[in-house]
Amino acid sequence: MFSFPARLGSWPLLLSYCLGLVWAASGHALPTALLVIALLLVLASPFHRRQAFKIPLLILLLLFAIGAWNDHHGLRPLPSPPSSALQTLVGEVERIEPQPQRWRMDVRLHLPVKLAGQRIRLHVMEQECTLHPGDLIELKTRLRASRLFGIPGEFNYPRYLAERGIALSGYVTAKQPIRRLAANATTSPLTRIERWRHQLGQAIAATLPESDSALLLSLVLGEKTRLSQAQRQQLAQLGLSHLFAISGLHLGLLASGLYFMLQAFYRRSDWALHHWPLQQAVALLCLPPLLFYLLFSGGALPTWRAALLATLAVWFTLRQRHVRPIDLLCSIGLLILVVNPLALFGASFQLSFAGVAALILVMPYWQKRSRHWPAAKRWLLLPPLVTLSATLGTVPIALWHFHLLAPAAVLNNLFSVPLIGLGALPLALIATGLFAFHAPLAALCFEIAARLLQLCLTMADALSQGLLAARWLYLPPIDHLLIGAICLTLLLSLGGKRKAAAGMALLTVVTTVTYLAWPTVTPPLQLTAFSVGQGDALLLQRGRDHTMLIDGGGLYSRTFDVGERLLAPALGRLGIRRLETVVLTHDHPDHRKGLLHVLRCFPVGEFWCSTPVNQLHPDLQHILRQRQIAVRVFPPGWSLVAHDPLGRCEVFVPAQAADKNDQSLVVYASCRNDGLLLCGDLEQAGLRQLQQAGIPGPAQVIKLPHHGSRHAHPQSLLDQLAPHWAIATVGYRNRYHFPHQAVVDHLEQRQITLLRTDRDGSVQLTSRGHGWHASFLTSPLPWP
Repeated sequence: MFSFPARLGSWPLLLSYCLGLVWAASGHALPTALLVIALLLVLASPFHRRQAFKIPLLILLLLFAIGAWNDHHGLRPLPSPPSSALQTLVGEVERIEPQPQRWRMDVRLHLPVKLAGQRIRLHVMEQECTLHPGDLIELKTRLRASRLFGIPGEFNYPRYLAERGIALSGYVTAKQPIRRLAANATTSPLTRIERWRHQLGQAIAATLPESDSALLLSLVLGEKTRLSQAQRQQLAQLGLSHLFAISGLHLGLLASGLYFMLQAFYRRSDWALHHWPLQQAVALLCLPPLLFYLLFSGGALPTWRAALLATLAVWFTLRQRHVRPIDLLCSIGLLILVVNPLALFGASFQLSFAGVAALILVMPYWQKRSRHWPAAKRWLLLPPLVTLSATLGTVPIALWHFHLLAPAAVLNNLFSVPLIGLGALPLALIATGLFAFHAPLAALCFEIAARLLQLCLTMADALSQGLLAARWLYLPPIDHLLIGAICLTLLLSLGGKRKAAAGMALLTVVTTVTYLAWPTVTPPLQLTAFSVGQGDALLLQRGRDHTMLIDGGGLYSRTFDVGERLLAPALGRLGIRRLETVVLTHDHPDHRKGLLHVLRCFPVGEFWCSTPVNQLHPDLQHILRQRQIAVRVFPPGWSLVAHDPLGRCEVFVPAQAADKNDQSLVVYASCRNDGLLLCGDLEQAGLRQLQQAGIPGPAQVIKLPHHGSRHAHPQSLLDQLAPHWAIATVGYRNRYHFPHQAVVDHLEQRQITLLRTDRDGSVQLTSRGHGWHASFLTSPLPWP
């Protein structure tokens, strides 16, 4: 009888299901159904009579269709709040996550009735946390549905919330006090475990310094939200972030300790040994404590993967069946994705399974080779090989999601894994168990564990210098693909699969040569308006070798860096490797803050501005000096900066004005008969000077001055230029109500097409000298 899994294993099943998820996530819900119907008709045709061919293909098609349906169902639009007004909410607290200077909680709503049963996330500021999971609360706040900025390479926060079943979110300040209606209102075992976890975390945090408690509670209870931004950055740059997230390492160490302890006790009972084999009994007895720790530590996805792996391993041990590790891993992955299809797109799932898959690919080969090695040689060579394999398996994914390369990660993990895994973690787990019974002894264990952590971080910091220092890498998709191919080639080689490695190496070389030799066609003039919220960020490209970034956006938030989170990833996705010019139109936060990270991470030729360097923000002055970037300050009036047969580029600076907006540097660029005008944040006085100085040529595209503010009075300029396109770089539902309705009405009267970054996302206008073409890079809508 034909057995499909026996022939090819379970990885084709997982691959087919994942392809269905990806296909649906890209917005192909209807084509998916049509494709499945078409393939089923092909199978029914007389050309495929062989049953051995039909059954596997039918299984793959079925899994593809299930994956497409599951993903489409998981990505359905979540309910919108009944209104954006302040409303009264009643619900049960399910989880509380402390953060530096604030905290957040997930609440299951009871009221209003329209949202009953929905899970929401509330960010609480300026209030002390006195609540616990299970409490019934009442509060007033405004709820909102999460939304993308609409820029290439951004983190998909709506999908992240949807994966966790969170429908809406909101902010709560001291003006909106939270009232507890009932304490411990539920008897759910999961809620009781979560309540105990939260209370224990609060008690431990109160007895330790803030920095130490954040590291220890992240290590033991999975409370990563306690880590400060500086600590997260440090761990990422050292390549040690995975050690401070509850994962398979933690569960593996706990399982090993339990196994040896239970084995020692079990051997003492002759009756037990006679009635039940030792290996099977001890493996089964280890499961309940592991599953309890899974729930107690927050139930992170890598921990679920490890727990499922342990459960299936115990099951096959009891059944005395041998299963290939790769089949076991793929089966677990398929099970997780059936329950939670959106997990596929998260970095946690991808890194967890890629790391384990790399070890499965490499380690069996070396385990066979090392059978006859001396014990000292095995201990000396195998741990670095494990670290190297896991690193090669996860580097492409980490670069895609986080854009940070930590060259010292392999070396740092060689001493950090044993120091933390065999020292700090066991001590912290023992201290956590002792805390309720003997607080002084627990505090001593915590202090020793904290010192081990600090020793580990100090050693890693000393090693991660010079050539081994972490660096930001923002790369185009083709570079990520080549890096992934190189890492896979090295893994195949390490795993002893030389023929496969040689084939992969040949394919990588051919792809690289083709990519380098393929001619890149760059339009003579192209403008990209990035959607970065309420701020300006424009990329002006004149051919292949003239790339100009004009402003970088910037929110007033202290925790959200527009340059790091939005602008730099977008530049990388668009293939920008170097910026010939970076322009700051005027020194306001919504134009300057995003440039700081870009100036640190990208090669920059010149920096242009309209004010003297010593009058710029200190942070900007520091980066310009540190990176030794040449600065060019323009005098009032028009200045020609580039001229070639196809077109020209000029900048205009108004005469000295009291308002910084009226000091905005204006950029004009043209290609044959097409031109564009970027007006910065000019107000009425600055626009008057611009019009008096004259526009160098036609401008079919204009960036509205000051985001379309009515105080700029752009109507006269619009009447003078008669553009075809107007761009408003504005944030979604911004508090300034930009662009103003009077400006929008005037554009409609003049039949000028308005492109808005809040509605349209990042937009791109391209000219070859005979008219402009508009395209939309990324939609701000979270659902395809």
